[in-house]
Amino acid sequence: MRIESMKKWKALAYLFSVFFIVNLVALSISDNLSIWDFLNSVVIGLSLVPLYGYAWQKAIGNKLTSIFIFIFNLSCTLFALIYIGFEFLNSLGSFITYSITYILLILFLYPQYCYAFKSEKLWLKNT
Repeated sequence: MRIESMKKWKALAYLFSVFFIVNLVALSISDNLSIWDFLNSVVIGLSLVPLYGYAWQKAIGNKLTSIFIFIFNLSCTLFALIYIGFEFLNSLGSFITYSITYILLILFLYPQYCYAFKSEKLWLKNT
């Protein structure tokens, strides 16, 4: 893959890394913490691994792990989108928020998909 074509994925990896750091900072100063807040941080942190691996074309772990992370994130995303759709889509503002969230989630999942299923050269080179 050409280096120029990976710049957008690197920018996306940086963007989601900033989101993760903001989440961690918010977690550290929050008054109401639950186990779900910590689990959310762990899941987001683990999800950055395939994002980084795809953007920089590095095999991290093995292909099975990246497939598991992608399927887990896809399942969580579908559940969240269905839940949000049933619970909160009753106004235009909710619809706009839902649409933006949906676009961000696709941007988050697509490089994970490519890393797990479309990076055969990467996995063969680093086995």
